[in-house]
Amino acid sequence: MKAPRFRSVKTPKGWRVNVPGALTGSGTRSRRFFASREEADGFAAKLRVQLIERGTSARILAPQKADAALRAFALLGEDAEPETLITAVREYVARHDRRLASVTFEDAFQQFADAQPRSSSYAQSLRQYRTRLSSLHGSMLCDINARDIESAMADFRPTVFNYGLRILGGLFNYGRKRDLCATNPIEKLDRKKLPPKEVEIYAPEQAAVLLNSAEAAILPWLAVCMFAGLRASEARQLVWGDIDFTENFIRVRAAVSKTRSPRAIPMEANLRQWLLPFRREDTAQIAPQGLNVLRSQLRAAHRTSEVPQIKHGPRHSYASYLLARDGSVDALLLNVGHTDATTTFRHYHRVATARAAKAFWSIRSALSLSGKVVLMTR
Repeated sequence: MKAPRFRSVKTPKGWRVNVPGALTGSGTRSRRFFASREEADGFAAKLRVQLIERGTSARILAPQKADAALRAFALLGEDAEPETLITAVREYVARHDRRLASVTFEDAFQQFADAQPRSSSYAQSLRQYRTRLSSLHGSMLCDINARDIESAMADFRPTVFNYGLRILGGLFNYGRKRDLCATNPIEKLDRKKLPPKEVEIYAPEQAAVLLNSAEAAILPWLAVCMFAGLRASEARQLVWGDIDFTENFIRVRAAVSKTRSPRAIPMEANLRQWLLPFRREDTAQIAPQGLNVLRSQLRAAHRTSEVPQIKHGPRHSYASYLLARDGSVDALLLNVGHTDATTTFRHYHRVATARAAKAFWSIRSALSLSGKVVLMTR
């Protein structure tokens, strides 16, 4: 492209100077008229100086763009090279493109929740945390940083905070794999320290009274949790075909297991006795009632028995009494579906005595003609 010559030309309207679009404020060519040649030549000389000061880029950049480039270099520093500005622009474009591909926090959370089947308890936790983190709603997932998350969970109790980090860690990993965000800010946050807490279990007498106070409709589910150590959500999905009364074991299918790994649990003699009176066809669920009904029935059993409800109490009781009776942490790991022997041993070793374990595994049931469950220990 030839450089403008800025020559003054005499016309009926006066002396004219053509100004290229690169040197006008509007970006379009214009004409300037002067009464004398001296004025026209002086203006043309100023345009030539302006062209020299801005360099050859002035031939293709409008003045406002050239000014913006000068301001950009000022922000980058006096020693910035042209390539530095190009690098900065590329990074900006990349961030801009990521933001266009991202979604709001609440939409990403819903996508994460719907991405795969969830246990009922975990699905409920997801709904609760999505609601409690409403201060993040409307923010793009890619824009949320560790400070934003700490601020949103500032009033959470330590246990709730730590569980929230676990959920959000999964959310941001999900988003990163799908280009909804570039990083996982949870990696920059530390979990809050919790005071040591002992594992709580039911005493044998409490377990017996609780079972005796439960409705018949809930007994198979409660007995499986208490005497086979299944998680409440796992036991709720069992069908009678999963219980092998011939080989005496309970099959926890991968689709049922919380860890998505199948396992087989030896069926204790007292559990077999608890289950046999309720046995139905193989396809029937052992707890066909809905989750809310099941929870209501469990609360009623605790009220009637006056036994305080312990979170995961049946499962913790099973693990503690099994380890106290057999002393085999390896067998316990297989039965409860854990992988960390050290943690499991630390949680359940010496929680129960051998004498209490003997009483726990002796809890039996018998159905009278009236259908009432009568508990016996031997």
